Amino acid sequence: MMRQAHLKAVAMDPEDPKPTTLAESAYRRLREDVLCGVIKPGEKIRIDQLAERYQMGTSPIRECMSRLAAEGLLVAEGQRGYWVALVSREDFRDITDLRVSLETQALALSIDHGDIAWESEVVASFHRLSRIDKHLPERFDLGSDWERENRAYHAALISRCPSKWLLRFTSTLYDQSERYRRGSIAKQPIPGTIVQRAHKSIMDAALGRDKDKACAALAKHIETAARQVEKNLFSRIGPGEPQDGQ
Repeated sequence: MMRQAHLKAVAMDPEDPKPTTLAESAYRRLREDVLCGVIKPGEKIRIDQLAERYQMGTSPIRECMSRLAAEGLLVAEGQRGYWVALVSREDFRDITDLRVSLETQALALSIDHGDIAWESEVVASFHRLSRIDKHLPERFDLGSDWERENRAYHAALISRCPSKWLLRFTSTLYDQSERYRRGSIAKQPIPGTIVQRAHKSIMDAALGRDKDKACAALAKHIETAARQVEKNLFSRIGPGEPQDGQ
């Protein structure tokens, strides 16, 4: 039961479950705006403007900003306010390297502890993701529906990892990579069939309890996607130079 609750938390959908407080609603909307690039890297958070856009008071927005700062999506500068964290080639490579290291560890442990229920969760999550891919024959649209199911699939794979800290760190790294990925897809879509094949190879190896093959497939998938993101976002700028996401 605890594992299922964690999976639901990791695979957070901004629309489900319905926010129970204004602060939670503000958090989800601001987080989505940052991840999608509606509010761009380096841009200052204008509380009054957000209050008008979200049709709510300023207090809930102020409450959610420290939470997003703790996740690394916003940066606080003393009493001057909050800015959206910058993006850079160096930062993205660091995120990618750590994600490969930690997510493959979590997958290996999940395979060790996985049961029949886990296998069913992995298959079901892959099926839901594949159904979206089938409607995207010519482009890989990273909209909210796809991103929700992609997150759920990756979360299902590692959901039987017994280390709550490892799961927490992989979730944070996924959030950070998502921001780069969404900025990348606006420049150059990736065919959905390519990623679907990668996801299937990971699933097949995981369900076959072949840890080495599953982890190698996951690492290759993350690194291949990262190379495309880096090419799209940073091909015209130098290493480590901030990128505005446009």
